[in-house]
Amino acid sequence: MLIPDCWEADRQEDLRQMAWDEHLEKLPTCCICGNKIMEGEDVHETRGKCVCAGCMEELNENCGYVEVD
Repeated sequence: MLIPDCWEADRQEDLRQMAWDEHLEKLPTCCICGNKIMEGEDVHETRGKCVCAGCMEELNENCGYVEVD
């Protein structure tokens, strides 16, 4: 007797996890904190590098200026 896939909870979870992992691989990664930037979140990109909104806010708060004589 064959058991349908819908009865195998372990297999269903494995398939869901594989699909989620594939989805996460496609998302950009913040070059500062290393976290994935999810859909709907702000992302700042320059020269092929992505920075999440949280890290960008930290960078903007801690700005410094260089003066050259």
